[in-house]
Order: sequence, then structure tokens, then C-alpha cells
Amino acid sequence: MTLYEEYVSGWKEFEARLYTFNENTRKKVVNRLRKETDRMNFLSLITEVNFSLLCTQNAVSIEYEKNIKQGIKNRRQTGRLI
Repeated sequence: MTLYEEYVSGWKEFEARLYTFNENTRKKVVNRLRKETDRMNFLSLITEVNFSLLCTQNAVSIEYEKNIKQGIKNRRQTGRLI
């Protein structure tokens, strides 16, 4: 069982809440969550997704910068509220 499946099995409404996002964003979010194997990274992503859902429900937009290359890994910059 993936971390995503484990999370969704404990919170059935989570996937329904993802429909708050547009289709493209929803697919990216789900794919990213399904691929994550490290529990701490997964929890960090879930926290970010839930914050984004909260903002979206309150008509606040979040804009993300492009990935930045830092050493071997690409790092995603923090979003900003607009």
C-alpha cells in the first residue's frame, strides 16, 4: 500500500476535496502524492495540498515559481498568496 493509499483510506473525503482544483492541477497533485515514498516528504506535501485547498475555498490564489536547479536536485520555491 502506498502512502497515498494509506492516507486516503483514513480520510475518504480527501479525494473529493481535490476536485476543488482544476483538472490539470488535480492530476499533478495526485501523481506527485502517489510517487512519494518518504513519509516525511509525503506529510509535507499533504500539508501543502491541504493549505492550498483551504486557500482555494476562501478565494485566495497561490502562485508557484518555476523549479530552481540546486546541486543535483531541483527545488521548488515556496508559493506566494495572491
